[in-house]
Amino acid sequence: QTALMGGSRKMHFDGIDDNVDCGTASIRTAAMTYSAWIKHDGTTGQALSHAITNFRVNFAFDSAVLAVSSLSGSSSNTQHVSGAVVASTWNHYCRVIADPTDGTNAGNKFYINGSLQSGGSGQAVHGTNKLMFGTNTDGSEDFNGLIDDISIYSAAFSLAEVQELYNDGIPLDAT
Repeated sequence: QTALMGGSRKMHFDGIDDNVDCGTASIRTAAMTYSAWIKHDGTTGQALSHAITNFRVNFAFDSAVLAVSSLSGSSSNTQHVSGAVVASTWNHYCRVIADPTDGTNAGNKFYINGSLQSGGSGQAVHGTNKLMFGTNTDGSEDFNGLIDDISIYSAAFSLAEVQELYNDGIPLDAT
């Protein structure tokens, strides 16, 4: 696996106007894994939003519910997870995209703290070619919380690899 991008510096977002705009990040491979440690405050906001033509991935919080969506072509896959999401606590979130170019969402998986999550399907929307942290790609839904160790890999990680990412360490709470 190749880390297409990664960073291990903790970022703090105030939920008002803080974000990281990575610009037109055309990161797209036959398979991808998104990984991040996130500590949210329990309010609505998007921690990660990556949109490319006919493809989108979001880590969006709505109070204590996390909606993780991916869209490929006209097929969307949104998972709403509430039981495993705890505000004000560091959690590891990992979205595995089997193949964003195949026009389906077959094989896409989502993990919290190394555990596979179940979920349903819903409608996701296309966006502009952007990669953003702390907000949606259109600048809406500002995130309030901390994000650490964000990585995007050019491979669909297995359960064992996701668990290895999770077990490699929980970010220290220096606040």
